[in-house]
Amino acid sequence: ASREFLYVEDCAEAICKSIKVNTGPEPINIGTCSEIKICDLVETIADMMGYEGCITYNSDFPNGQPRRCLDVSRAKQILDFESSTDLKSGLEKTLAWYYENKYKQNLVGYFDDIQ
Repeated sequence: ASREFLYVEDCAEAICKSIKVNTGPEPINIGTCSEIKICDLVETIADMMGYEGCITYNSDFPNGQPRRCLDVSRAKQILDFESSTDLKSGLEKTLAWYYENKYKQNLVGYFDDIQ
């Protein structure tokens, strides 16, 4: 199976642009026009994170739709939107955020019950 991934900041940009124009009732796909096989995505993320363990896929579940790559022509035409973040850059930004935040705790109210 393959899928298309859109970086969150690109998604937010498209949403902001859609608020400013008359989009009509028809759906507008926003995406990258680039798909990746899930097994290749898993290997890419594992490499980026330095994971050297075994990856096991569970083939007991149906794959669903084999391919998913969007036609974003309406987004280009109506919103003047094209994604600017490629998958590798989006993954790098996401992993950097994850590593920066993975040990942070929400301490609001944490010490309220301590006397």
